[in-house]
Amino acid sequence: MNILLVQETDWLKRNPHQQHHLADNLSLRGHKVRVIDYELLWPGEKKKELFSRRQIFSGIFKTCREASVTVIRPGIIKVRCLDYISLIFSHKREIERQIREFTPDVIIGFGILNAYLAMKSSRRNNISFIYYWIDILHTLIPFKPFQNIAKLVERKTLEQADKVLVINERLRTLVIKLGANPKRTSVLRAGVNLAQFRKDNRSKIRTEHGIEKDDIVLFFMGWLYNFSGL
Repeated sequence: MNILLVQETDWLKRNPHQQHHLADNLSLRGHKVRVIDYELLWPGEKKKELFSRRQIFSGIFKTCREASVTVIRPGIIKVRCLDYISLIFSHKREIERQIREFTPDVIIGFGILNAYLAMKSSRRNNISFIYYWIDILHTLIPFKPFQNIAKLVERKTLEQADKVLVINERLRTLVIKLGANPKRTSVLRAGVNLAQFRKDNRSKIRTEHGIEKDDIVLFFMGWLYNFSGL
């Protein structure tokens, strides 16, 4: 299958999340995977430029060395607020281009704006669209007035998606309240690579970190933003 993923964060620099594991493992199964991403971290880059040009990164992997994913990064205007406005146009153009050239069998959305654009394009071209939620994205927008706008866009995408995937039951309840069809909404939990993480090694890792046999361990995995936290 030809599988197109769209997201609004940096595929190359951000830590491996569900979508990275998904893309790499689909690649290992013989599927062709392309990703449209967004240079989210551009304000912190040393190189200063008014706009960026379209880039293609081939043979990318994040979790499995044998995987090969193609990452396409549309150009944007590198000015605050204008970056997301330019994203709407450049990502829409790129999605349409990938539909023509790559002819994806399915499109999977992980973002807000480009997920909506991908959903609309997939419906026009009779392509299945999956909206995959691993977080409540509109709550992560620092500028609160934009959160309600983002929530409205998410609602439109949820209502028209062919399939909605979430990582836990609470998130399933939320997306259904936002408009997702319960019959088309499923929980796909995060898995564990048993070849890499073996439960029979627990004593070794506990000793290494000074964790006693009866100690309860609370583990946080995620991204700490300056406007939200644990």
